[in-house]
Amino acid sequence: MSNLGMVLLGCVLVGMVAPTAFGADGDGGKDKDDDGDRADTITVVGHGKIGAAPDVAEINVGVATQAVAAKDALAQNSDAMAALHKTIKEFGVAAKDVRTTQLNLYPQYSQPRPNNQWGNEPPRIVGYHVENMVRVTSRDISKLGRLLDALASSGANRIQGISFRIDDDSKMLDEARKRAMADAKHSAELLAGEAGAVLGRPVRIREGVSAAPFPVAPMGRMMAAAAPVPVAPGEVETSITVEVIYRLLPPK
Repeated sequence: MSNLGMVLLGCVLVGMVAPTAFGADGDGGKDKDDDGDRADTITVVGHGKIGAAPDVAEINVGVATQAVAAKDALAQNSDAMAALHKTIKEFGVAAKDVRTTQLNLYPQYSQPRPNNQWGNEPPRIVGYHVENMVRVTSRDISKLGRLLDALASSGANRIQGISFRIDDDSKMLDEARKRAMADAKHSAELLAGEAGAVLGRPVRIREGVSAAPFPVAPMGRMMAAAAPVPVAPGEVETSITVEVIYRLLPPK
């Protein structure tokens, strides 16, 4: 056989075998998902949220003192904080639920006064300011108003905010997950039906969690109250978002 004939025969054989390189099903290399099937999918987002009354409050409370000498300001503050810790303990708050969050000592300066000969007089140190803050975790919200009143009576003159939460929110999270998945499936079934397809199984799920404690505005300086301080715990809401990819099947 001539060389030209052999080349032509080789081209014919390659043309007969080549289609098998694209897969035996002859789909020409169409997109496939992780399971090896055709990637006809729909992506939806589901939301689930649930609220409940909190059972834990966190209070940032403390004492601010000032004196001409730094040691006197610190001593006064230490005495007031000792009384504060005693009150906290009397209300049944465990030692593990009390944590120092802030301890500051800084000088206080005089206001500059006009001086016709030398210009403005430079500021002078006229005293010292001490501020000591603790974070108190109260696990009995029914006593919270009385606790705040007692803290003020024992010397607290700073409250820098209160927040509420649920100590064990695992059941809330599970319920929010169920609601989020039900919401996602409802949306997917609706969209698949409108598109003339049948919803298949989920092939991918992604979750996001959001918990929002209910805060109370900071109270700043604090005075002893004639009656227990009114506090509104409100409701703590936990929400979950899921992104779900479902398989779409052809109508039966």
